[in-house]
Amino acid sequence: MLKSLAEAVLYNASNDPEKTCESIGNLLNNHQDELGFVNSMGMLVMLANNLVKMGRFDEAENILAGVVNNPGVREHAPEQLMAVLDQTYDKTSIYKGHPATQMVYGLQESTVTYELEGNLRVEAELSDKPMSFMLDTGADCQGFVSKEIAQQYGVRIIGDSISIGGATHTGDRYIGVADSVKLGGIT
Repeated sequence: MLKSLAEAVLYNASNDPEKTCESIGNLLNNHQDELGFVNSMGMLVMLANNLVKMGRFDEAENILAGVVNNPGVREHAPEQLMAVLDQTYDKTSIYKGHPATQMVYGLQESTVTYELEGNLRVEAELSDKPMSFMLDTGADCQGFVSKEIAQQYGVRIIGDSISIGGATHTGDRYIGVADSVKLGGIT
């Protein structure tokens, strides 16, 4: 069990959502009793976040809907865990029914320049307009944007404001969809 748990955590930390989901599936199918209720629920949150990274929005939402709508879970889950489950469910519900992100790589080799001043920032284009992006390699979700940036760059907001937190910023943001994001030769 410890090997499977370590694999899931390491694959998640190295942004390998497919292997993370495989490891979590193994844990939940073979070691749920050993994990216990709270840790199993935590693994479901990690699973849902990684399904979102892969564009499997409906699957992530369906898994969490079964959890957050279960009276037994609501009865036994600690308040903080329930808040995380609800927040993750809200996030996945916003994405449900939307197409997955697609990456189109250019034929030429691309170089992406960046600056590191507290945050990793890259120059890119959002809806064909230049912009500096903060690149969050550990983000559990994609597409967070402020209302002002969404309006300025033509990003379609697809859900209500949700609370987010990260290593350097917390606050309310929206989930948005842009027609295109270009980073070097990658669109």
